[in-house]
Amino acid sequence: RSTLRTDGARNTVAAMEGAGVRRIVAMSGLGAGDSRQALPFPVRFFVAPVILGRLLADQDGLEAALAASGVAWTAVRAGELKDEPARGGWRVALDGRVSTAVARADVARFLVEQLTDDTYVGKTPAIGYP
Repeated sequence: RSTLRTDGARNTVAAMEGAGVRRIVAMSGLGAGDSRQALPFPVRFFVAPVILGRLLADQDGLEAALAASGVAWTAVRAGELKDEPARGGWRVALDGRVSTAVARADVARFLVEQLTDDTYVGKTPAIGYP
């Protein structure tokens, strides 16, 4: 059982608050928090609890640490990361209803864009394809 993401978020937020840094964009995952209900049936009832249970618990802890902080945070939720060229045309949803696979390059671009965009501050947008 790992708490790397949870502990990392807590430590990062503490360091940010001490240094006066106000903005963080973190990578979470589709299935964390309330996005679990949007997963396809077999993923929600088999894969998530049996295979991804500990990982999702750690991602829940990451998101909780950010939400409890005083910094401007965004936790981006992506599903299966694919090693393929960027496609563009991604969809962002706050209810988690996006495709469960997305190119790493598209997620990376979205993460970087969030550094200067306040649209999703204090939120957990999911990214995928329509």
